[in-house]
Amino acid sequence: MLPHARALFVSDFMGDVEAVKAALAKAADRGVRGVLMQVLDPAEESFPFHGRTIFESAGRSLRYETLKANDLKARYLDKLAQRKEELRHLCSVTGWQFATHHTDATAQTALLWLHRALERPV
Repeated sequence: MLPHARALFVSDFMGDVEAVKAALAKAADRGVRGVLMQVLDPAEESFPFHGRTIFESAGRSLRYETLKANDLKARYLDKLAQRKEELRHLCSVTGWQFATHHTDATAQTALLWLHRALERPV
């Protein structure tokens, strides 16, 4: 990243948060400012699953099957909330901005918000 540039990281940020921490630290050290845009499906926020459910990663490299998905709901939602708070905190201490975009909303909404966020003076 070039010093004093602007950057955009787009992900669900469900993976290893250490890589995100390292990238943001490196960016902040170079004066880079930007946005973390978390993209989530509404089902990832509401966890409407019950009974037998198979969870698979997009690349199908990870697979988890359960007979009682509803037993996972509270723990999953708690971990998701913790992750979002951790990302917000990382952005706060590095001068970045954090937003969540849901896949049921138009991309235009997210793009307009990103445009405004990235044009703000550093």
